[in-house]
Amino acid sequence: MAAGSAPTPLNYSNLVDTNVLPEFAEYVWQMTKRKRLIVDSLTQNNAMKPDDGSGGKYLDWRATIGDFGLDDHADMGQRTFSRVNTEVTYTAPWAFLETTDAISENDWGYLKSDAARSNIIEERSQKIVEDQVKKLNKYILTRNCEVNSNTVMGMTAYTGTQKLGGLPTLFGYGTSSLAYNPLITTVATVIATAANKEIIPNTTYFGVTTHPTSTISGVPDSMRIQEATSPVITSWDASSVWNTVASTLWVKNCLNVADYMIQRVCRDGSPDYLPDIGVLTGTMYQDFKSAIRGTVQQHVVLESMTPTAPDAGMFPRFFFKYQGVTFSYDIDQPTNVFYLLNTKKAKFRFLDAQVAGFTEAGPYSTGKKKFMTLRAFPDTNVGAFKFVSKLGGQIIWQPNAQAASYPFVG
Repeated sequence: MAAGSAPTPLNYSNLVDTNVLPEFAEYVWQMTKRKRLIVDSLTQNNAMKPDDGSGGKYLDWRATIGDFGLDDHADMGQRTFSRVNTEVTYTAPWAFLETTDAISENDWGYLKSDAARSNIIEERSQKIVEDQVKKLNKYILTRNCEVNSNTVMGMTAYTGTQKLGGLPTLFGYGTSSLAYNPLITTVATVIATAANKEIIPNTTYFGVTTHPTSTISGVPDSMRIQEATSPVITSWDASSVWNTVASTLWVKNCLNVADYMIQRVCRDGSPDYLPDIGVLTGTMYQDFKSAIRGTVQQHVVLESMTPTAPDAGMFPRFFFKYQGVTFSYDIDQPTNVFYLLNTKKAKFRFLDAQVAGFTEAGPYSTGKKKFMTLRAFPDTNVGAFKFVSKLGGQIIWQPNAQAASYPFVG
């Protein structure tokens, strides 16, 4: 943030305890975020943190995509040393999101006591913060960083508008879906058909190529992890692919799709890349459970309201375990989309509210690291008491640890 003098404190109403309000909002935020699957999972895996102060207008995240080699060494043999890079930097623009509200002076006048006014402020403040967490969860699930549509899958790379980089930004495939077969070293540039399992993702993701066979600048190919910057994208309705009997139904294909994707995203068998959550729509969740049951209901535990490890600490929710992955559903999940996510391989950096200039000097100078800050102030010009809750941050997923499946043909 540019250097300069601190802004002049606003004329806060003495009817609102401005020292208590942000603390109350922070408490509501902490309680509410546990109810949202994506936000909760990121928090549990320590992926949601304050920014470390680097990057300026952008969040830069260095992700490991290469391994050092292990060479034989003969007795008295000559050693060779060279500088090796095993990391790549993802650069994402900060997103700034806010929620606003207002109470008119006329409405304020109907509240006859300070207690009544305090109650209405508390109720509105709590609703603002709760809704903000919900919207953040939805943005992560459904929003491309440069568009407003909540359903578009397959947008091309970031174009400059500072929006939250949701999952569709990661799993887009551009203007045409090119088929990809991981068993073949060369990639055929042919348009995917109903018989293709996988496609090539976006040409870039936050400044880094996602082509599975691309050479990555500065990282020797001999040390690059297989498909190091490329997410796995499959089509769960691909005909004559997932079953011996051709089917385009999720309930028929889901088990084979999940098995394939879990193994694919681990690639070299490393448990570090094992997804921790599978996110479905409510209907897809029920269909998946039906497929697990099959014709004989022999699975003892399909869901539980008391999560067990590794779900300890997560808010109680419907889920079932499959292949080491916790599957659950989210009301904000896009229709017909299945996300297989490793939230340990993600970074959600947020700007310290004070440093980001979201608050005025004075009562908010607490020095605490806050994910969001709620302000309240009177506006005499329009005769209203205004609220604004604002947050700044960005999420970056390590692509090669993530997978998605959705119909991309027809």
